[in-house]
Amino acid sequence: MKPIFKSCLAILCGALLLNISVAVTTHAENWPTKPIRLVVPYPPGASTDAVSREVALRLSMNLGQPVVVENRPGASGTTGVEQVSRSAPDGYIFVLGTNATHGLVQLLSKRQMYDPVNDFSPLTPVAVMPLALVAHPSVPASNAAQIVAWAKANVGKVSYATPGLGTPHHLAGELLNQMAGGGMIHVPYKGTGQSITDLLGGQVPLAFASLSTVLPYAQGGKLKIIGMVESQRQAGSPTIPTIGESLPGYAIPQTWLGFFAPPQMPPALVTRMNAELVKAINTPEVMNHINASGLQAISSSPQDFVKTIRDDMARFSVIIKAAGIVPE
Repeated sequence: MKPIFKSCLAILCGALLLNISVAVTTHAENWPTKPIRLVVPYPPGASTDAVSREVALRLSMNLGQPVVVENRPGASGTTGVEQVSRSAPDGYIFVLGTNATHGLVQLLSKRQMYDPVNDFSPLTPVAVMPLALVAHPSVPASNAAQIVAWAKANVGKVSYATPGLGTPHHLAGELLNQMAGGGMIHVPYKGTGQSITDLLGGQVPLAFASLSTVLPYAQGGKLKIIGMVESQRQAGSPTIPTIGESLPGYAIPQTWLGFFAPPQMPPALVTRMNAELVKAINTPEVMNHINASGLQAISSSPQDFVKTIRDDMARFSVIIKAAGIVPE
């Protein structure tokens, strides 16, 4: 190849790359120019749906374009999530995920539908959902250490309910069961509603559920909260102890909700979407709405969000391995 041809080719390639870079930057600056779809992989009416709609409303106001929430439930949330992982990375579709859809599914399923990080463009978390171990009033224990002692004295007779297999609640129960010697019985439900109904009726003595769901029943004396599953007490309910306070070594990662775009989205657009989402989440009205629902509003950079996902998966992997759970 002649030197002059090489030089011309280099100039053309450089110009092409420059044009692409300018086009991507311009797209990010002008975004959005049409409606945006926010996929929620859970049914309408759930806390995940309420959070998404509140953020979507604020985004619509800030961006001057409709942000339309689409509920696409199915397969423990993976149906809607998988759809977005295969969508165009143009900034006009994103999805609400959790550390179940972006962590536990990959650890507990033989069928690897998607990678929780590489098959998406993580944007920011939006909220954490505090989880609690709650008991029927008839249970002869008031803290986690007493629950463990009770379970050890009644091997094969003490059960705990969760909203389903592969949820953070499930892993919270598995860790408690390990510390109780493995003699507790897991009763997985298809959602929180029926599990709490059966707990109230005494069909199951224990359950793991979101604090926002069980707090009204505890305040009315119909249930008693044993402790929070996270490592620290919740700012909104500082009088409720953690399980680890009476059972040292117990703690699972926070259950979070977060936003993800399709994979390989241009960095400039990731940065723009993150900035707009963080702005919306931290608007006082949105933050107050999220916190009032029993969740805690949070946000971060995409890089910090990726670290959270990877750290959580490492911690959950340890619990799963110790419990002898085999992917299905």
